Amino acid sequence: FETVRAQLLDRERARLEQELALTGAVQTLLLPQKADLCGKGWSLAAHYESAAQSGGDWWWADAAEGKCLRILMGDVTGHGPGSAMVTALISGSYRTLQQTFANGGPKEAMQILNCLLLELGSDRYWMTFSVLELDLLKSEFRFWNAGSPPAYQMHLDGTIQSIAARGAPLGSGALTVGFVSGPLAPGDRFFAYTDGLPEMNLAEKKSLGQKGVRRLLQNTR
Repeated sequence: FETVRAQLLDRERARLEQELALTGAVQTLLLPQKADLCGKGWSLAAHYESAAQSGGDWWWADAAEGKCLRILMGDVTGHGPGSAMVTALISGSYRTLQQTFANGGPKEAMQILNCLLLELGSDRYWMTFSVLELDLLKSEFRFWNAGSPPAYQMHLDGTIQSIAARGAPLGSGALTVGFVSGPLAPGDRFFAYTDGLPEMNLAEKKSLGQKGVRRLLQNTR
């Protein structure tokens, strides 16, 4: 009896692992095909690594030639197929709302996504969400934030500035979107990430933290 039970458990475990692997593979299709992008006056380098076989992290980038670069980043609470499916929904909805982002602005589109998550999850799934726009024509950056960690701006001389705008995650109720803007200078670098990075455990069993994130950026000089 114990042998049969063990065999059944092994089959069930193998089935779940296959489902997770399939979900993770599908999730990668929701991301830009290229992690390194270049345009006139800008370049973008991205790295995606989920904490599990499938999870809730997502990013996207849009560029209007000669105008601005828009970088979107989101992170659904939890891990596994449920979070991955919610991420897929948000990704597909964003494709539909791209024109809304362009015409009405990120905040209006984020309000639509917030309502969608509330209808879907009834407060079960939250998603931190941020939009960073680099406007080359106006030499200005703009940052909309709904619960994401701060981004960083490193100037050519190596000084680092935190770009923080307090807001509430999508799906958590009435939407609160933080907003901040500032000057964009030649040689500036911007760094955006999800909360898994500062929470990452180091060898000494301490989390990286925001100071560690700043050090990582400083070391790219």
